Amino acid sequence: IDTIFNSDLVMAICQTEIEEKESKARIYIANYRHGNQHGQIGIFRDLSIGQFAVAEFEIKENWGETNDGEAGIEW
Repeated sequence: IDTIFNSDLVMAICQTEIEEKESKARIYIANYRHGNQHGQIGIFRDLSIGQFAVAEFEIKENWGETNDGEAGIEW
């Protein structure tokens, strides 16, 4: 991963191994041109039909520091 230059918006689909098993993911959105701003949207992924669905669940800001048995998102 490198520094982002001259980008209005960067969007990535992020997922831990646990989230992948639960068909959960996060769309991470970052905007660096107008200051350091970011946000996340929780989604469900169904790769068998190639679709995403927006879901209502809490996204942990410190998901990298959770216990091994926990996903980065909570119901």
